[in-house]
Amino acid sequence: MVKFPKGVLVALAGIIFVSGFCSLAYQVVWLREFRLIFGGAAPAASAVLAVFMGGLGLGGLILGKRVEAAVHPGRWYAGIEAAITLAHGGFLHGVMVLRG
Repeated sequence: MVKFPKGVLVALAGIIFVSGFCSLAYQVVWLREFRLIFGGAAPAASAVLAVFMGGLGLGGLILGKRVEAAVHPGRWYAGIEAAITLAHGGFLHGVMVLRG
């Protein structure tokens, strides 16, 4: 097991906390957008949950073995977080363009 200095562990904990907070914020935004599409909270929440769980499953299936074999899995994590951020920003930009 690799031992990290306390400062590194605190920084990693902070990064993971911020990542989780951003994920929750994304979920709220998606839920609000889907309520406009589906017309209700229950179908919107179901769609958000289905997309989230599907993304976890598909990501694990496609990238699971690659990440496990990677020398630096933290870099994979950072790249995936960046891709999610870019995809979410693109989605919101597309919604704003469609609304006019």
